[in-house]
Amino acid sequence: VISTSEDILDLSSTSNIFKVIHSLAQSNIVQEMIIFWRSPSTPPPLEDWYRFGNVKDSRIDIKLVQNKNESLVDKLSVAGSCQLGSVLLVDDDVTLATEEVQFAQSVFKDFPDRLVGFTPRLHYWDDVGRSWKYTSKASHQFSMVGTEVAIMKRKYARIFYDYLPRHTLRYLDELPHCRDLLLNFLVAHVTRKAPVKVTQRRLMTSPSSRELPTQAERVKQFQEKQDCLATFTEDFGEMPLVTSVVRMDPVLFKDPVSNLRKKYRKIETLA
Repeated sequence: VISTSEDILDLSSTSNIFKVIHSLAQSNIVQEMIIFWRSPSTPPPLEDWYRFGNVKDSRIDIKLVQNKNESLVDKLSVAGSCQLGSVLLVDDDVTLATEEVQFAQSVFKDFPDRLVGFTPRLHYWDDVGRSWKYTSKASHQFSMVGTEVAIMKRKYARIFYDYLPRHTLRYLDELPHCRDLLLNFLVAHVTRKAPVKVTQRRLMTSPSSRELPTQAERVKQFQEKQDCLATFTEDFGEMPLVTSVVRMDPVLFKDPVSNLRKKYRKIETLA
C-alpha cells in the first residue's frame, strides 16, 4: 500500500512516487500495489502508473483507491483488503532501493508475527516526571519502527480497524502524527515482542520530495507524540512496547571481502 500526501497537486513522470513504484516492481516479491490517493486533486489514469513507474511485469496488479482522510485507520482498512497475507506500507516521499525491499522481506519471513521496519523510535521511563516518554534520537535501543516503510501481517490492519476502541481511533483524527505509535502499540500488545529493525538507515524520507516542516512544526509534532504515548498507555491499560537492541543486516555486511560474494551490495552504500 503506497500512501500519497494530501498536498500533491500534480504528478510528472519524474515524481518520487514513480521511483518508489519502480523499486517495488523490480523486487520480484510484490504482486499487488494499492495507491492510496489522499490528495483532493485528480489522480493520473491507471495506465500512467504502469508507464511512469516502469512496471513491465504483467503479474503486478496496480489499483487506485481515493480517500481524502489522512488517518492511518483508512490506510489500514485499505491494507486489510489486500489479497495476500502480508502487507508492505510505503509513503510516497521515501527513497527506497530494490535491495532494501528484498532484504526486508527476507527478514520478515523469519519474523512473520513482527512489525519489520527501517526507522527506529524509542520509549523510556522518566523518573522525574513519573511518566513514559518518546524519543527519536539516535540510540542503540528501539521499541518502535516508523511506518514510512514497514512490513506486517495483513491481520494487524484488520485488527486495527475492527477491534481498537473507537475513542482511540478518533484520537488519530486530531493527532495524525501518532498513527505509527498506535500501530506499534497494537502489534506489541498482540505479540509481546519488539519490532524488527533492518539495515543501517535511520531516515527514509527524501528531503527533496516534500517541503520540510519548520522548527515550530517539529516541536509541535514531538509534543503530540508525547501526549499520544500517555493516552495510548492509558487506553491499553499497560505499556506493551518492548525494547530491543537487535538490528538485522545482510550476511557479510561491510566485511572486507569481494562484493561478488555479497547478495545485497547496494545496502552498504545507503545511509
